[in-house]
Amino acid sequence: MIPDAALMPDRVKVAFTVPTETPVRYPIAVVAASAQAADAQKFAAYLLAPPAQATLRRHGFAIP
Repeated sequence: MIPDAALMPDRVKVAFTVPTETPVRYPIAVVAASAQAADAQKFAAYLLAPPAQATLRRHGFAIP
């Protein structure tokens, strides 16, 4: 299932899927020159924490 479309099955119709040899990834990185680098680091840490990982799994995202 496509995670983004899975969130709104009543509003999104998947016309087709395209198989890929490698999975699609959603990387995250903290930009060192950011004015909010500390907040970005906290957000990145949150996404890697078990509660956020469980939420991502619940919404169809695979965990690397």
